[in-house]
Amino acid sequence: MVKIMYQNSIVEYQEGVSRSYIVELERELGQKLPKDLIQHYHLYNGGRLDEKSYFDGGGLIELQIEEFLVMGENSNLSFESTIKRIKNEKKLIPRDFFPFAINSGGDFYCMDTCGKIYFCSMDMSNSFDNVTLISNSITEFVDGMYEPDW
Repeated sequence: MVKIMYQNSIVEYQEGVSRSYIVELERELGQKLPKDLIQHYHLYNGGRLDEKSYFDGGGLIELQIEEFLVMGENSNLSFESTIKRIKNEKKLIPRDFFPFAINSGGDFYCMDTCGKIYFCSMDMSNSFDNVTLISNSITEFVDGMYEPDW
């Protein structure tokens, strides 16, 4: 049976992560991951949007997802290394944020512990002026994507 979480298609993703991996990751982070983020990673580990990859950030420039971060991979852009780098070491995002996607400019999309989605520009200081609420849920965010007609 094919499991689908969104109307918009995610392609080139890896096998979803196991519940035991999530439990171990939460232990290492010292934090519980949001329920919607866990559900997303159970179905889609990494990947990119097939066509509709732009989002109207409520007055911001058009936002685009380049790719979703992969869990369990030893790379500079894995979920775990991104948390370590931008949250724990550089403190560029609040403690209750979890980066799950990136744009082509190196900015991140994060989910807070309540499941809300934020655009986090990496061009700012660590005062969190770089954080903008853009969606109430990951489903609203992914399904709200469109393809511009330029």
